[in-house]
Amino acid sequence: MNRRELLARTALLGLGATVGSKLTLRSRAAIAAPDPAAALAQVSKTILVKDVHGVPAAPVSTVKLSEGELAKIKGMNATAAIIMHYGGNDWSRAQIQALQTQFASMGIKVIAVTDAGFKAEKQVSDIETVLAQKPNIIIGVPVDPEATARAFKTAAEQGVKIVLANFAPNGLAAGKDYVSVVSADEYGNGIASALLLVQAVGGKGEVGLVYHAADFQVTRQRY
Repeated sequence: MNRRELLARTALLGLGATVGSKLTLRSRAAIAAPDPAAALAQVSKTILVKDVHGVPAAPVSTVKLSEGELAKIKGMNATAAIIMHYGGNDWSRAQIQALQTQFASMGIKVIAVTDAGFKAEKQVSDIETVLAQKPNIIIGVPVDPEATARAFKTAAEQGVKIVLANFAPNGLAAGKDYVSVVSADEYGNGIASALLLVQAVGGKGEVGLVYHAADFQVTRQRY
């Protein structure tokens, strides 16, 4: 396995959850069970998302490195940058801490952690600034699939190995412009939330949904 392949797998291990390329929704009939409790148990054992080509997502446990590969990675003196969409909540802080811990265990230096404040123009500027430091790896959580696409594409063209959280910017190709998308099973989360609501209201009643209108794939999946 060459250096580029090792860096790609290393980036994946840095950001764990559910691994796929670009995630999208499966059929709304993915799970059907009359008993909400039974359906919840089934959801917890099933990955309900596929990529745009119909390829099922895979658990992060399928991405493994041998002791020899880990030793080789530690000898690379590789660097990584973490490009966050927003850093001011517990989820983001947990992601950053986990990434830093995992990279440190593999001898990879985190040279930058950025917070775009959920502003696409700030994230584009963050990527441009980070690229001047020539990282080997970028972990990115895109703010907007269109507005940040060119900046992430530029990073890929410069040879940076990119792993994205939640979704990929428009026009980027899996395996070429980025290694993978890592995400929770947001469609499954939506199903689980609905089933929990069914239990809470005793199977009867009306539920109001507040739609998040921003172009953000994970909220569309849950919805």
